[in-house]
Amino acid sequence: MELSLFIIIVFRVVFDLQEKKEEEEGQWFISGDMFLRQQRVMEFPVGQEHYELYEEIGKGGAATVYRALCKPLKETVAIKILDFDHEDPDKVAKEVRLMKLVDHVNVLKAHCAFVIGNDLWVVMPFMEAGSFQHILKTAYKDGLRDEAVIRTVLYEALKGLEYLHGQGCIHRDVKAGNILVDSHGAIKLGDLGVSASLF
Repeated sequence: MELSLFIIIVFRVVFDLQEKKEEEEGQWFISGDMFLRQQRVMEFPVGQEHYELYEEIGKGGAATVYRALCKPLKETVAIKILDFDHEDPDKVAKEVRLMKLVDHVNVLKAHCAFVIGNDLWVVMPFMEAGSFQHILKTAYKDGLRDEAVIRTVLYEALKGLEYLHGQGCIHRDVKAGNILVDSHGAIKLGDLGVSASLF
């Protein structure tokens, strides 16, 4: 069996299991060729006491990203912790502001952010499948040759870029490591830390 077909099957199985699990929590409907769950309005709490950090899932520069649990909502999230001692506060503020304001299915949006000592905690959706770079390294060690997969990833990433450009924002760091995939196969652009505003 071709590896790309195997990955599609795995995504489909995970999606089916998740759909059954969440059937009682929300309605599913079809929009175009995608299944979307009606969004439950959730307010993510502010404060370290509401979150339990699990393992480190990413690191770079002055930031470390953890998988975590939002205890009141029983929701798995990702928390990016930025150290103000090693990062320009204006740059951090710009990234968080942009992540809170974006509203597009292909751009990672922050749920909330708060300061703990010298650290800024940014609570974001947890993208279970990780970055496209991670997927390429683990599942496609000899390179990805399936044009349908390449086309889909690029199309979804370009929709996110088109949205950002329409908002007067240039990402400036588009790479496989900043294209994130969730358990349903949804693709989002992440890491807006070096983005620039046209306005």
